[in-house]
Amino acid sequence: MVIAGYFGSDNGGGGSSGYTSSGGTSGTGGTSGGYDPIPPAPTPEPCTCLNECTVCRKCKDSQVLKNANVNCVPREVCTCPEPVPKPLLNTSLRKLFINGTTNLSPTDIDNLNNAFDQMNLDCMLKSISTFLNDNQITLGSVSFNTNMFGVASICSNGNLTFAGSWAIDSEYLSHEWFHVGQRKMNNADFTDGYVEFEAWLFFDIKETIRVSGDFDASNHEFACYKRSVGVGVYQPYKRDYQNWLMTITNNGTTYPTKNTMGFYNFGPNFAETRRYTHLSFGNTSYSPNTMFNLINNCK
Repeated sequence: MVIAGYFGSDNGGGGSSGYTSSGGTSGTGGTSGGYDPIPPAPTPEPCTCLNECTVCRKCKDSQVLKNANVNCVPREVCTCPEPVPKPLLNTSLRKLFINGTTNLSPTDIDNLNNAFDQMNLDCMLKSISTFLNDNQITLGSVSFNTNMFGVASICSNGNLTFAGSWAIDSEYLSHEWFHVGQRKMNNADFTDGYVEFEAWLFFDIKETIRVSGDFDASNHEFACYKRSVGVGVYQPYKRDYQNWLMTITNNGTTYPTKNTMGFYNFGPNFAETRRYTHLSFGNTSYSPNTMFNLINNCK
């Protein structure tokens, strides 16, 4: 009699019953076998999704065929997870930066899209984007350069460069976007120091109006003095620059509509404060037309 799960002889030292056991051999003269439990039923292997598939199949030999076709039997059916799409520049940025991005991570690209959207909530800066779109003007690429001077820059070829992931925000992008406006709307010569000063002044005016002339309430970095200095450090141009900003903004209430001599007086002070001494500030015929164009666009 053969009992399920038991292999070997009922008679002890006699020959085996002809079954193979863990301890004996088949045939007469073999030794008695030991006890072997019934092996458990095999656990189904987890479904393995193939690339770009909706149904996966397993082959009889457990080898997954890349194209589940012949000699493959369905073991399980699974729904493959949706592939995570690679972040792309948004539609507007893709139209502008025709060479795409270099060395930006998916998170960086998301941050750039968000910074661009945030920047364009401002009517004046959005008018630059509108000008580029209406005139079908394209730029270059967006990339990082951790060895660059400064935080961000945009070159004459339209390549926008940031010093790192931390530099991608609406504030730094807005500054470079103003430079785009200077290049594309007014063909500015960037060897002229007043071009850079105009960009700083534009944002200083916006901040003066935002805080209604209460400079102590601002965390903004102004052109002719530094916020992040030690207590009691003398800054020779701070008070005069603040007074001039108050004058041209009607005490922090309105945007200026015409240029004044203060623009040329404070240009060299800006160069000294912000270390732009490599630029020339001798061209007193330069007029901040980009700034006035943006102001007029949003009256």
